[in-house]
Amino acid sequence: PPTPEERVDAGVSYASRMYHRPAGADPGFDVLYLQTKAPDAPRLGVVLPVEGGRWIASVGSMRGAQAEPGAAGFDRQLRLLRDPSLHELLAGAEPAGAVRGFWPGPGVRRHYERRAPRGLVVIGDAVCTFNPVYGQGITVSALGARALRTAAERHGGIGHRTAHTARKGIAAAADTAWLLSSSEDVRFPTTTGGPAGVGVRVQHRYLDRVIRRATVDPGVCKALHEVMSMVAAPTALVRPAVLGAVLRGGGSGRPASP
Repeated sequence: PPTPEERVDAGVSYASRMYHRPAGADPGFDVLYLQTKAPDAPRLGVVLPVEGGRWIASVGSMRGAQAEPGAAGFDRQLRLLRDPSLHELLAGAEPAGAVRGFWPGPGVRRHYERRAPRGLVVIGDAVCTFNPVYGQGITVSALGARALRTAAERHGGIGHRTAHTARKGIAAAADTAWLLSSSEDVRFPTTTGGPAGVGVRVQHRYLDRVIRRATVDPGVCKALHEVMSMVAAPTALVRPAVLGAVLRGGGSGRPASP
């Protein structure tokens, strides 16, 4: 019988292009990133330095806001970003290649820990794929590999008991990432699937306050970074020090002391 699965489809699409670094560009330039802002700003853009004195520029979008094909569509997408800085940065840069598109497809989570042929272990994207904007896939795959190793060490090698334990460990490794990505994707009205209800709306409101407070509070910023980087559990955002700062500040006020 088929393995139970969940799907969340935000209709994500990407287009990327290489540029030659302009002669007068700041040699210390690191990164410029413009994130989406649900529900009214469904486009994102990023510029990163790469080898050969070049930049790689990418634009992305949720369903209904995708770039039209080719260079003209790419340039128009740059102009539609919610801040002009990225478009202005590339205005004086010479393209170093054609526009390349990418459609990653929906986020899918397959629950092999609930139903799978005896002895089968599945890992990586075959278990769980995400909206790539959150940067979770490789981390979840690494955590899944660690769960497989732990299961093999626990049971002294490969076998049906190892497979059973590994399936549960691999599923647990994806829990936090799937919660974060699926609940954020549903902020966009064109997303299909995903969680809903009062709990999700409360989560959105609290996370919005966390993000606002993180711009002025180093402690909240550190906790948010650790959760999004998957080195801390989401509960780190409701620790007393973080919760108090978020509820007191609400995203306003002067920057906290270092």
